[in-house]
Amino acid sequence: MDSEGTNRVRLTDDPAEDWFPSWSTDGKRIAFVSKRDGDFEIYSMDSDGSHQRNLTRNPATDNTPAWSPDGKKIAFWSSRDGGGIFLMDSDGSHIQRLTNNDSDFYPAWSGDGKKIFFDSSRDAYQPQIYTMNSDGSDVLRVSKIYFGPRVHAGPRVGFYLPVRIRYPLTRTFILLTQYQYQFNQHSRDF
Repeated sequence: MDSEGTNRVRLTDDPAEDWFPSWSTDGKRIAFVSKRDGDFEIYSMDSDGSHQRNLTRNPATDNTPAWSPDGKKIAFWSSRDGGGIFLMDSDGSHIQRLTNNDSDFYPAWSGDGKKIFFDSSRDAYQPQIYTMNSDGSDVLRVSKIYFGPRVHAGPRVGFYLPVRIRYPLTRTFILLTQYQYQFNQHSRDF
């Protein structure tokens, strides 16, 4: 579709569920999730909908693809091997685990491709935002988010997401916009 929302074109026509589209940074490819093979897999296609191909081919659920800024890698969440964030080449080869926690979801790349942000409830009941190097090392929690009433006290500032912490967090913040939060200003500022 064009920027005005007109001239919409259907890119997939499979009766199965197709969702979580993610454009490559050059605009030539789209990664997406489909259940057309019986379970949720990550597919890619050209931006016109042609050349649709299953990239993950695994009986586990694979979900939420995110292209690296250079278009060479795709980070994603999977339930395989206990769940976590995984990384693969954009053709589906060389799949590697980045995190070992089944509560790590929704990867999103930093603009320079050096970091991957994700949300997780690994250290708390409520989801928090974390970052790690693109090889999975140096996992760091970068938020302190509280659900509940808005309180203005001490160093905390109430706000509604989305916000930016120097790196664009795209999908992670979009998914969290329905809640009201408080952000601890003493969290690591990128």
